[in-house]
Amino acid sequence: MSYPFTFVDKILHEEEGKIVGLKCVSFSEAFFSGHFPGKPVMPGVLILEGMLQTAEILIEKKIDKTKIPVLTGFEKIRFKKPVLPGDKIYYEIELLDWDGKTGKIKAEAKVGNEIMTSGFLTLTIKEKIEAILQ
Repeated sequence: MSYPFTFVDKILHEEEGKIVGLKCVSFSEAFFSGHFPGKPVMPGVLILEGMLQTAEILIEKKIDKTKIPVLTGFEKIRFKKPVLPGDKIYYEIELLDWDGKTGKIKAEAKVGNEIMTSGFLTLTIKEKIEAILQ
């Protein structure tokens, strides 16, 4: 992951099967100029991307460096409250199931103790070149 498509600023905590990432949401983020003018709200798909990027960091430690985790599914994604400029998003990720090729992830994006977005992600391991060509 690299700028400008990084939605995780820092990893705060990591233990076996769990990780917490942080995104400090700044008013200067490019997406705020159009989403929505006069009432900026972080797009839900970018919150989902931040949860995915944090999950990928957790999974990448379990796989060969020639491979990459790829999002292959998501379920029960709920956007409960908007994320606003100045918010700090904590991505709390838990690996529920892992068979060496596919992982089922519980993901929550919180501001303070409030869940803003939650759901389940499925990541599948692919060869890097295969993932790029899809």
